[in-house]
Amino acid sequence: MVDSFNTRKTLLMRAKDPNDQLAWSEFTNYYSGFIDMLLYKMTIPNQVHDDLKQEVLLKIWKALEQYQPLPNTKFRSWLGGVIRHSILDYMRSYRNREQREITTDF
Repeated sequence: MVDSFNTRKTLLMRAKDPNDQLAWSEFTNYYSGFIDMLLYKMTIPNQVHDDLKQEVLLKIWKALEQYQPLPNTKFRSWLGGVIRHSILDYMRSYRNREQREITTDF
């Protein structure tokens, strides 16, 4: 019998390889709902969800290579932090773009 924790741990180790496209696809499918949930909880406007999700996935992909599990720390805690920081960075940039567009319209 295979333990689902080990399976996910194996997926995580495989997804850290930037050349393993199948693992990355499985990883994004598995954690897509988690990203959606955080977007919803952070009350992000629906019109930016798709773009923001792509930005979040890109940051996760880049950060995953350096991920080192810490004792008594769950992967989802680390992942949630990466997602939240990505969302905040994106929203700052989005608001700045909107503000520039408003001021250049006059």
